[in-house]
This record gives sequence, C-alpha cells and structure tokens, in this order.
Amino acid sequence: MQERELLVWGQPTLAQKRLLQAAVEKSEKAIAYWQEWSELVDIETLDSESYRLLPLLYRNLSQYEISDRSLVKLKGVYRRTWCENQLIFKHLTEILQQFKSASIPSLLIKDAALCLLHYSDIGERMINNFEILVGSQDAVKAMTLLAKMGWKSKKPIGDRLSPSDCVMEFTNQANLQLMLRWHLFWDNFSETLERSFWHRAQEVSVGDTFTQVLHPRDQLFYVCVGGGIRNPVFPLVRLADAHRILESDAAEIDGDELCDRANTFRFLLPFQNFIKAFEEIFEVPFINSTVCASKTLPISAFEQQEWHCWHANSRSLFNRLQNKYFVYQRRYGAPEYQVNWVKFLTTLKS
Repeated sequence: MQERELLVWGQPTLAQKRLLQAAVEKSEKAIAYWQEWSELVDIETLDSESYRLLPLLYRNLSQYEISDRSLVKLKGVYRRTWCENQLIFKHLTEILQQFKSASIPSLLIKDAALCLLHYSDIGERMINNFEILVGSQDAVKAMTLLAKMGWKSKKPIGDRLSPSDCVMEFTNQANLQLMLRWHLFWDNFSETLERSFWHRAQEVSVGDTFTQVLHPRDQLFYVCVGGGIRNPVFPLVRLADAHRILESDAAEIDGDELCDRANTFRFLLPFQNFIKAFEEIFEVPFINSTVCASKTLPISAFEQQEWHCWHANSRSLFNRLQNKYFVYQRRYGAPEYQVNWVKFLTTLKS
C-alpha cells in the first residue's frame, strides 16, 4: 500500500475552481461562479495562474449583459493580452520564416500553438513565452540563427548540445521570451518515443508563413502531462486548454490511445492527477469510460520511485544522483529501463 497519495500538484483553492468554472461555463451559471469568485479574491493580488485566465473570463462573461465595474478591469486585461499577442506573433512569423529558409523543420508548441488553434481569438489566451520545437540535429543551427537575428541566449551557445539540456531560453530587445526546445518534455524524453509527435504533426499558417503543430490528440496528451512530475504548479490554465481542445476536436481524440500513451511514456501519474482535477472542477467525465478507468490503473514502480525522489525533502548528493538517474532512464533507457552504466556515468559529467 502506498504510504501517501501521489500528487503531482497541490489542491486548487475554492477561488481557483470558481474562476475556472466561470471562464468556461457556457450557460448563465458562469455569472454565479464569477460572482462567488469575486467575493473570494482581490483581483489586484491574484496568483499568476489565476491572472492568466482573466482574458478568457472576460470573453466568456461579455456575452451577458452585466453592468459591473470589475468587468472594466477584465476588459483591460483582455485588450492588453490581444495587443501583446499580436507583437508575439509578429516576431514568431519572422523566426519561422528564417527557419524555413534555413531548412530547419519547426513545430510550434504550448501557449502560442494553443492560442492560435483552440481559442476564438488571440486575446483570450495569455502567452507567457512562445516555444518552438526543433529536432536535436538542428538545435545548434537554430540557436546560431536566432543569435544572428538579435535574440540573446541565456547561456553560451556551444558547438554541440549538452546531454543534460533540452531547451535554450532567448530574449530580444522587446523583452520577449522565446524557448527553443529540442525535446518536448522537461525530463529530456527519449527521441525515439518523441518521433511519433513529429510524424503526426499538422501544418498551419502563422502570419505569412507555415509551421507545424501537434495533432489534437497529441496536443491534449501534452497538455495533460505538462512537464511530468517536475512541474509543481497546479495546472489551472492547462485545464482550460484541455477543455477547449475537447470542445473543438473531440472527434479527433482516441481515449484508448491516450491511456496507452500515458503508460508507454511513463506519465500515468500526472495523467491520472490531471483527469481527477478536470472531472472534479468541471463535473463532467473526461472523454469516455476508458479514460475514466485509467484512473484506477496502478502506477509503475519506476514512476513511484521517481515521484518519491523528486518530492524528497533532502537535496543530498545521493538525492541529486537519483534525479539524474531518472532523467537518464527517460532519455536513454530501454523499454524495460535497464541501465547502461557507461552512458549514465557520461551524463554525470555534463
């Protein structure tokens, strides 16, 4: 028996629940949710995840005749988000055009992709930073090209990739943040398993150019598991994202495949946590009975050990070594997760 419940995130507050419900509810119940939320919080001191939902909240409430001064504040946040996202997509278009000219395949992920594809307009979804995925074989080339375009990297750009890295952060003169990734997950996940995301990617237009985005079922999976167990933030915005994906592309989602992926990728724990939160907040089943049944599947010993290691109070040398081991296993491990000690010891030098 597990000694305690395995939770990737903490529990949402009542205010967070009501905010999320008010932001997505398609009936006049949204007004009641919003009114209750308004009594629970000070809009000037919201946590960052709640603040990111304000544009969506405004758009959802704007369909009703509500005469309340607080809506003026929400409208201001929405308008600012719309303007900021316009600037982001302008710079994004320029980067994607340069990547295309340099024959660097790219895949738009996370905030910008979700905003573009699953929200009714670009003012509804805040983009904290925009993220582009490239193949590991093109990562150094892409970083060098970004530097020539005036983007400054957070760390020096080397001639080859560090085995322990999966992302490079860039900023420009407009103080925009770009995350260039060559792995989808924080855990440096296996390139072999990640190829399936590229194989099913779909082409979309961004401004005057084109790029690829995840297939809706891959998009939903990515939203559900986030950064695996290493993302401690309660997924308030990602829950809204999942709700939108299911609204717009439910026909594209295969529940059986979603469950299989969670098992294959060893992300059943965050997947189960996400489904539980989704159903408790929205009070509806997540897709179908197959996915619902996945909530009772046993968590593998690998995921349990990884969770206990990540949530250990100790940050001793042994604990840090364990963490590196789990990252190594996710990236290089065979399906049965046997250890190649030579490769593992090599990663410790990085």
